[in-house]
Amino acid sequence: MLIARVVKRVGERKIIPIAIAAIALSIGLLPFVWSVPTLLVALGLLAMGMGFNNPSLSSMVSKLSHEDDQGGTLGLASSLASLGRVVGPAWGGYMYDAFGMTTPYLSAAGLMFVAFLMSLVGLRSR
Repeated sequence: MLIARVVKRVGERKIIPIAIAAIALSIGLLPFVWSVPTLLVALGLLAMGMGFNNPSLSSMVSKLSHEDDQGGTLGLASSLASLGRVVGPAWGGYMYDAFGMTTPYLSAAGLMFVAFLMSLVGLRSR
């Protein structure tokens, strides 16, 4: 209910970069959280970012693809998301083992920051 109202008012092109930035910020904050209230703030920010990003991204992929290719494009996007859910934990485990406890979070935050920049450029150029 909330997401639909916000997206109608603001639009996916503005929501997606903001949501990705929220995800990057919250993941980057997680290694530095040492109390329950700050953990709840960081996780709340992460949940809001993910909650706004996922449906907005699916909607934008659907809108930007040709009518005849929407199913295939959404399937490809879903496959890439699944690949990320496989590769991400493996990468995080490697980073944890090789470099310590904070590096999985910081590397994920860095990747999300790159995604944020790409979303700014990609959604502006369309």
